[in-house]
Amino acid sequence: MPSRFEDPAFDRIRRGLDASDTRWQFTPESLDNLSKAVQRVQIQNGLLPNYGENFNPMLRCIVRRTRAYLEATINPATGGYFLPKVTVKLFGEENADALVLGGYLREAW
Repeated sequence: MPSRFEDPAFDRIRRGLDASDTRWQFTPESLDNLSKAVQRVQIQNGLLPNYGENFNPMLRCIVRRTRAYLEATINPATGGYFLPKVTVKLFGEENADALVLGGYLREAW
């Protein structure tokens, strides 16, 4: 569960559970300890409709970076690039460079 500072609803829920911000995992049964008003108003009507969009813990930790950024940026922890650059040389792009297929390979192709 996010910190009490993320949303007033989390503050009320954490106070109701007497839980510090360092505790982030709760069992579904622990929510039964909350008053019915907090369960209905704060959780069902307030947090649940937009929880995935606003507070999803997996999405909150993901930072999208492009391959170009990762190949060009130095990682301060290691001194190397975040992602080593991979270069690819393609062969057989022209008809003259193509492999000649024989037998069942030609038939299959």
